[in-house]
Amino acid sequence: MTHIINRIPSSIAHSSNRQVSNDTNISKSEWEDLIDRMKADGVSLTMIVLAIYVKAMDNVSVRILLITHETDKLSSVMSDLLSLSTSLSKIQSQLGAKKEVIQEDWDKFDGKHLKEMQNSYNKLIEDCKKLKEASTTQPDFKPIVTAIEGVIDDFDSKIGDFKFSEDIKKWQGDISFQKDQRGTLQGDIVWLAKQFYEKNHDTNDKGVVDYVSIWIQDINAAEQLGQGMSQQKTVELQAQMQFISSFSTSGQESARAGKEELSVMVQHQTR
Repeated sequence: MTHIINRIPSSIAHSSNRQVSNDTNISKSEWEDLIDRMKADGVSLTMIVLAIYVKAMDNVSVRILLITHETDKLSSVMSDLLSLSTSLSKIQSQLGAKKEVIQEDWDKFDGKHLKEMQNSYNKLIEDCKKLKEASTTQPDFKPIVTAIEGVIDDFDSKIGDFKFSEDIKKWQGDISFQKDQRGTLQGDIVWLAKQFYEKNHDTNDKGVVDYVSIWIQDINAAEQLGQGMSQQKTVELQAQMQFISSFSTSGQESARAGKEELSVMVQHQTR
């Protein structure tokens, strides 16, 4: 039984290599000190193992909850990025295929994409703030936060006298065709579609910047980071679940033994 006790503290420390909170996780040395005190007080090995088992399950449960919250934050920003990328792709495919966008082309362009773009952009800003706050205690979030902030910076590009991000924020639902007007979301999108066409079709116009394609590339890079991190969280969660599964049998045996031992102690005291 002694070798089991000696292994348990290191198993617990290995299962949670980051501090969850001061209340739910203690170090290996603290475990060893606790066990030594319990031994000195005459506590049986069975009861010691049972106490450690209960504490370990508490630690793992908290860790699983934390991983779940982290995954939820990642899922939110991933959804925002996907929605933004989809909206930008619609500009390329539905408007960017024409040298000159006309009213008929605009009418075929579903106005709901403007609303989706505005919602996704605003939500991305909020979700990025939450992820950045979480990165103060979860450093592995920092790369994805940096990538998302880069995407947000992309939308600060100036189209005419105004930032594209400003035109997104102030848009109030107008989906009328505005071909040559800057400072409106509709006019910006028509201009971005023209830039996309000229960059990909007019080889003589070297000064054209295809903003939409650049932004989509940056979004894709952020998504790849997010996907990698999501996979990492999945692996962490599986490891915690495996720990519970492997530890459960010995814990149940200890619980039964502890119950029997407690029953014997009660019987001795009543005699």
